[in-house]
Amino acid sequence: FFFSKHKHCQNAFVTMEEADNILIIGIRDLGVPVDEKIVSIKQLVASNPALVYQACVAYMKAIDPEKEFPETLPRHMSARVSTCTNLAATIKELGYRHDLGYHQLLYPNETDTRDCIMFLAKNVPEE
Repeated sequence: FFFSKHKHCQNAFVTMEEADNILIIGIRDLGVPVDEKIVSIKQLVASNPALVYQACVAYMKAIDPEKEFPETLPRHMSARVSTCTNLAATIKELGYRHDLGYHQLLYPNETDTRDCIMFLAKNVPEE
């Protein structure tokens, strides 16, 4: 269940709230443990920033199952930085044009997270 395939996205005028809700549903459908109370990217980032990393990894696996990343962030900060740097570089290789590095994945904000998740959702191959 991905953003580009959702019936509400057929409408040219999707509100930010609707888009966020569709993205959150897509993240849940990929197996990321997002609480049912969370319906927006802002809430996702505020609830547990590590979920942003998990969502990006889940989308990368859907896009290219050959790419391997830990499903959760490593325990030690140096490993977290390295893992997020590698994930960011892989997302950029797909053609993501916005600023993206380990910082955006470890310390996510609403706007960057929405842009990245939406990009990844749109790059999942049709099944």
